[in-house]
Amino acid sequence: MSFSDILAKAVLSTSSDAIIAADKEGTIRFWNPGAERIFGYARHDAIGQSLDIIIPEIPPLACPNVITLSQTGPPAVTHKIGSARSAIL
Repeated sequence: MSFSDILAKAVLSTSSDAIIAADKEGTIRFWNPGAERIFGYARHDAIGQSLDIIIPEIPPLACPNVITLSQTGPPAVTHKIGSARSAIL
């Protein structure tokens, strides 16, 4: 394992912030301990679930650009959740 891999693993697993990765279908693929603490779902319960467990559905008329970008892929759009958390769709 390279130094970069070791460093990335250490940062991802020890961050007090929630770090979540999902595929383009919105299925959660990575869930760190910070996400467990903030959202209350254990890693084994969150992996494989939809982002819907933590991000409520956004009405299309409320924010049409976010819906369009999140459905078409990059560039990513960051949604602020609370004062120190965000989710990237």
